[in-house]
Amino acid sequence: MQVLIQHNLKNGLGDFTNGMRRYFYFAERLKKRKFSKISLYVNMKESVMFDKHFFFKLYNKSLLESLFDEIIISDVPITESSYNGLTH
Repeated sequence: MQVLIQHNLKNGLGDFTNGMRRYFYFAERLKKRKFSKISLYVNMKESVMFDKHFFFKLYNKSLLESLFDEIIISDVPITESSYNGLTH
């Protein structure tokens, strides 16, 4: 099974850091439940602090890659009920 976690970053570092604490916990729990692929989708369209090109200058890419199988940093939110074969 696959899972996609989307975070819509609207403010700045505190907004994302607070969310990431939960996503780390979720990723660990999902791995124990044998999910085959865990993706993190960060939508930065409304961020007032920085854009998608600045993301990995702030956050440790190798740490995120150790928790998530796929990391997508985008300026386009997922608004439909399906994405890449996943539905909610």
